[in-house]
Amino acid sequence: MSMSDRKLTYVIVSLFSLIILSINSPAEIESPKFNRITQREGLPHNSVYSIFQDSSGFLWLGTEDGLARYDGYKFEVYKNDRLDPTTISDNSIWFVMEDSLGSLWIGTENGLNHYDPNHKIFSRVVAQENFFTPRDVRAFCRDSNQKIWIAAYNEGIYSLDPSARQLKHVPLNLSEKQNTQPLLLSLCTDRENNLWIGTNDQGIIKYDQKEKKSQRYSLGNPEEKNTITCIVQSPGNTLLLGTKKGLKKFNPSTGKIVSFDTSWEKLNELNDIEIKTIYNDSTTGRILIGTAKKGFFQFDPQKKFLKHYKKSNEYPFGINDNDVYSILRDKFGILWLGTNSGGLNKLNDSLHFKTVQCKGRNPFNLSKETIYSILVDKEKTLWVGTYDGGLNRLNEGKEEFERITISDPVTDSTVLSLLVDYDGYLWIGANDSLNKLDRKSNRIIKRYNASSPASEKLRDYEIRTIFEEEKKPHDLWFGTEKGGLIHYSRKSDTF
Repeated sequence: MSMSDRKLTYVIVSLFSLIILSINSPAEIESPKFNRITQREGLPHNSVYSIFQDSSGFLWLGTEDGLARYDGYKFEVYKNDRLDPTTISDNSIWFVMEDSLGSLWIGTENGLNHYDPNHKIFSRVVAQENFFTPRDVRAFCRDSNQKIWIAAYNEGIYSLDPSARQLKHVPLNLSEKQNTQPLLLSLCTDRENNLWIGTNDQGIIKYDQKEKKSQRYSLGNPEEKNTITCIVQSPGNTLLLGTKKGLKKFNPSTGKIVSFDTSWEKLNELNDIEIKTIYNDSTTGRILIGTAKKGFFQFDPQKKFLKHYKKSNEYPFGINDNDVYSILRDKFGILWLGTNSGGLNKLNDSLHFKTVQCKGRNPFNLSKETIYSILVDKEKTLWVGTYDGGLNRLNEGKEEFERITISDPVTDSTVLSLLVDYDGYLWIGANDSLNKLDRKSNRIIKRYNASSPASEKLRDYEIRTIFEEEKKPHDLWFGTEKGGLIHYSRKSDTF
């Protein structure tokens, strides 16, 4: 199995009850337990500036001393080799993103890089106008036309066509009074494809793609308010701005800072705190905020609460650094924090447990409480094999189980193993037979046991586990109790 095919599967088996795990909403935990991943575990540096998950599920981490790919088990580290032009251009990594074609774009302190994951080769990207690569690439964003926009700290804005790999410098065309080159820190596009650019002490700049004109907006005094470290869209066509003096709500129509309404007023507690990153958590509906020196905040607009997490000597399982530079919730619901000196902090705060038991004679309850096998198929249907209770089926979004009758409900009442094969059929290892079920009709279409000539080698062995070969014709292997390993040939339908 290739690393890109790895999947995280959580299976919980109890002799007394079935526990169903859900990731619909986060657990309300006052003191959550964070796991730490640092240089001891293979991270190239404990300063993690960016975290990105690609379409294959890998995490890409931009650090102070190299780019790292993490598969959940180990790191693959990429560093610059001055004698090899196919390596990354610099070891200080600010940003990583993926285009619609599956290629990665990496912004470093010394240039923009393209990474081809198929050939594992880096290439330096240069602008068409001067054949120079933009240095100190601080931020990326993508508009609705799949065009990538790049902010280079002291060299301005670039646009990138990822399919043609064409990089162009984009003049901001500010008015004469505003025409000093700003130092750029952050980027965001709005619903009209306007580009919003956060600067170092010069406010926020709007770039209109259609008119090819720019307008700079000052956020007032003191100077720290005009340093825009991060920008995200918020409800109501407004923007959330992270500054050195807290979190601000900006109205693009008026070009002014507006007050938070009642449901958001808790965010005023962040005034005078330097904001490093803002993350819209679509899984929970929360706003996640990383700060300098003050730890990490979670804000829930619906429940109107603001939770604060910070390093504490009294609680050793909290975050290990109060400088939080990057945030990501991955496809499995795990929350990752990149810190200044503590490496990665990992929190699985999205787990909820619900106990499902066999109660009374209700035919829609779980048939038995002793569970031998569990499987979730592609349609998110839950299949539960029990001891002396047969097979149970629970469709996604339902709360009532359906009991599936196997060929002989008396002798085949214990289901030891389950597998959905390449063709979508469910194979059921029962205590006295092997069964093939059509999941659409819930009917057994094939039954093998010791009395069948083709399957006499099964004898009365209990099938404890089932494995399918990846290559055609996708033969099956059965691990048995006392009968060893049995091979099934699809071509000859024999064991």
